[in-house]
Amino acid sequence: MKTKVALQGALGVGLSVCAALLLSACGGKVNMAEFNEAFYQGDKENALKIAKGGKGVLWDYQSGVNAFWLGESKEAAKLQKSADEGIEKAQEKLISTGYSPYVYESVLLDLYTAYNYGSQDDFQKARPALNRAHDKQNQAKETFAKKIEKQQKQIEDLKAKIPEKVPLDKLEGQISQISAKFKVAKEYEKYKGFVNPYVTYVSALSAMIEGDRPKAENLYKQIDKVVENNEILNKDFELMASGDTQKHTWILIEDGSIAAKWKEPYKLDPAIGILISAAVGLSAPLDFTFYIPKLEEGKSAFGSYSANGESIKLLSSLDAVAANELQAGAKMAVTLSILQGLSISVAKALATEAAASKFGALGAVGTKVAADAATDALMQPKIVDSISTLPKQYLAVSIPNTGDEISVKGDGKEIFNAKLETCGDKSGSLESLCADKNNILVLRATSANAPVNAQIIKEQ
Repeated sequence: MKTKVALQGALGVGLSVCAALLLSACGGKVNMAEFNEAFYQGDKENALKIAKGGKGVLWDYQSGVNAFWLGESKEAAKLQKSADEGIEKAQEKLISTGYSPYVYESVLLDLYTAYNYGSQDDFQKARPALNRAHDKQNQAKETFAKKIEKQQKQIEDLKAKIPEKVPLDKLEGQISQISAKFKVAKEYEKYKGFVNPYVTYVSALSAMIEGDRPKAENLYKQIDKVVENNEILNKDFELMASGDTQKHTWILIEDGSIAAKWKEPYKLDPAIGILISAAVGLSAPLDFTFYIPKLEEGKSAFGSYSANGESIKLLSSLDAVAANELQAGAKMAVTLSILQGLSISVAKALATEAAASKFGALGAVGTKVAADAATDALMQPKIVDSISTLPKQYLAVSIPNTGDEISVKGDGKEIFNAKLETCGDKSGSLESLCADKNNILVLRATSANAPVNAQIIKEQ
């Protein structure tokens, strides 16, 4: 049976999640399945109510995202700030455990914070939040490298606890065999280093609309080789170069649900078990199960999107970022899992045989039951509910404000419509966008049967 675990982390096993503070709803009575049902079927009012019943960073994050999509900007700002403070504190604690402290979720939290300020025309606060998101993304590779460094120390500590007679070099074959399964698809390789070009694109687009062409061009060039469709960037470059004053509406879509991670069981190679048993003097071959994360591809809400008849192109894949993270830490994760299993199982087997020798079969059974319970507690990681409000992918298009309306369709079905009208000094709304201003409109499509949420994050 598959068990869903956190998208970030769980690469090492045996972590006390409640002690980790940020990653679970420990102490809360929130049902993640109930929350996901409400969020992805479009009942975000109920989803917000459910999320606010939870405790910790995870639920502050979920609540903050929900509140933003519902237009409750003050509530969103408060919850996002609380989640951000919690992540900062947790990063200091969790990095020492080898647990990954929400690397790209933290980046996207700053992006949602920028969204929220932008929706209130507070660009003085939106701009720094966008800069933080971009800077954190650039630091993500370094953050992950620190995690690997900590895990390497864990491995050395584990090796020191395992009897010297154990032929650890014999494990290398199985470690390499399992690690090879995590190789990312060729089209995902450009996301190496946890680069999510969407974050940089939003920063570049904002700079372009504000008239900061040098900054915009620099940011666009940073993601030119990473985005899924250069056509999106080329249109923006052409617009900047032309000096055209025609106002546009940029439509950004957060589509579907991000890849889920499951813990998958593996057994120690029987041949290795025999070798290890012989080396430490056990009467039976060593046998144990260890768990390695496995990604299950995210789901799209719609197969295709269009705006006023123009195709909305894929810009970036969050699934790809997740797959690269898993691949980067795969060998270390497999090594840790096997060594932890080995350390526990050898100690358990030796204790059981010692008990049998001293107390007979009944004593051995009692020792084995206690040891099995301890092994299960350590080897099977706590179930950690991950942040589930993140999309599978991002799409984008720009439409000139020359018609009477903006109509967005998903698989041919209209999912958003707004009039285009002259605003002058007034602000637009989701029912009536400003034809005489540049607009950035963000849509969240969770499933084909759910209503789409929308917010205007820039109007200038």
